[in-house]
Amino acid sequence: MEYLKLSVENHVAFITIDHAPANALSSAIIGELSQAFDQLEKDEAVRVVLLHGEGRFFSAGADIKEFTEVKNGKAFEKLTKNGQSVFEKIESFPKPVIAAIHGAALGGDWSWLWPVTSV
Repeated sequence: MEYLKLSVENHVAFITIDHAPANALSSAIIGELSQAFDQLEKDEAVRVVLLHGEGRFFSAGADIKEFTEVKNGKAFEKLTKNGQSVFEKIESFPKPVIAAIHGAALGGDWSWLWPVTSV
């Protein structure tokens, strides 16, 4: 993987987003996250996943620069659907996922990190 570091120690999988300077979620990172969670779901030695960002930020959210490079609506729709699919995969993951937030956690849809309670 180019933008993620993945390791397993004592039944804990550590996923580190390492895309300087702000760990923006490009389509490449979204793809790597999807692959990592697919791999970890099958790994019976893994009991919990810890997701964190390298450097000063957890994640700056969606890679806005990549949005400007999208040439048509279908490509943009595919990009956003892939991102949403990964967030849904993480949200419904059968093992606990802990996000170690430090610095900024902006943009994208990190709402799965905080339970929503209706009043």
